[in-house]
Amino acid sequence: GGRARLDERGGDKKDRARNRAAKAKAEGKADIEGGFLVTGLSPSGELTACLLSGGEGGASERAVGTYFHGFDRKGALESRVVVAPSDPASASSSCLASEVVGRASVAEEGEEIQLVAYPAKSDVVNSPAQILGDDSLLLKYSNSHLCAVLCSGGGDVRVSLVDTVAGKVLHRVHHASATASPGKGGSAGLVVSENWVVYAYFNSKAMRTEIGVLSLYEGMMGPYDLNPFKVPLQEPSFSSLSAKSPVVMQRTLIAPKAIRSLGATVTAQGISTKNILAVLESGQVAMIPRRMLDPRRPNAPPSKTEMAEGLMQYHPFLFVDPRQLVTMNQTVLGAAHLAATPALIESTTLLLTTGLDLFFTRVTPSKTFDLLAAEFNHGFLLALLGGLFLATVYLRKLDHEKTISSAWQ
Repeated sequence: GGRARLDERGGDKKDRARNRAAKAKAEGKADIEGGFLVTGLSPSGELTACLLSGGEGGASERAVGTYFHGFDRKGALESRVVVAPSDPASASSSCLASEVVGRASVAEEGEEIQLVAYPAKSDVVNSPAQILGDDSLLLKYSNSHLCAVLCSGGGDVRVSLVDTVAGKVLHRVHHASATASPGKGGSAGLVVSENWVVYAYFNSKAMRTEIGVLSLYEGMMGPYDLNPFKVPLQEPSFSSLSAKSPVVMQRTLIAPKAIRSLGATVTAQGISTKNILAVLESGQVAMIPRRMLDPRRPNAPPSKTEMAEGLMQYHPFLFVDPRQLVTMNQTVLGAAHLAATPALIESTTLLLTTGLDLFFTRVTPSKTFDLLAAEFNHGFLLALLGGLFLATVYLRKLDHEKTISSAWQ
């Protein structure tokens, strides 16, 4: 039993322009012009990529440079890249030649992978930096090849952040005396949103559900580091093979109820706040404001600059306001999974909760700033526009008469 997935081709911008395979990622498969590429295990147990159909017309050549990776249940990660065949006689084979890029282990002995999360295809990063209260900039770590893996076993929970192209572990978090078992009776969740990773697990020592939050940054720029006379040196493109590991900030909070699954809101342009969605054991779905989960919340009362950016003092208990329950007074029987997609308007996310029952609704993480209220007085608006039009016509007539009168004097 394993898991395979295709990544974008190429390690840098030039390679991706030349090899543009997996922009629309699908688990274990990707469209190649003239063919369809899938990944899996060969009879010998080796991770491989094959063209299901359309092997003619140069599809094999276009697949060269495609990166793909796979996990097994024991936590072994292997990243590979499709290469040109060394033997011309094997070029007609549907399975493609590949080389190992990197290998890593995300689990210790006795642990198994419980959850794997990737950035959503519809997740749009509107701003590459976060503005602080003193006008400094925190540069977000943006990596489309980022993958979060939650492992559990032996009374421990381990969360690893890996780069699936380079095949290396970027960051690892360990929780002792904890379990994570998705499904009925368990408490587990994992989601990647922008430069954030949020996960849930059960603390077996304290007998409670806890939420871990990781925020990833490339670095920081001071308030005077960016001006017309001083421009910091930056890489023109991102490459997983040469990029540095991110700076990770971490917080842990206590959830009020057991969590079955986690998700995140997504909008068309990424302007609205991206809040976290949690399926509770009660069969309800809560939308948790992102500012409540911010790892940068200070332990002491916030300073003026911290208050300017909306930071609140850290508190270990996460209180869910009943008004944050998107299911309102409804209970979704057997709720276990979330599916969120952006609507046509920026303020709205369409949310589907599935289980034994189905629940579909729309949520507005930043309220309906681009919609007119239901009680909006349309008649008054039309009357106002009509009055302005008549006033314009009347004033124009007065101006014309004044101009003629002045010409005769």
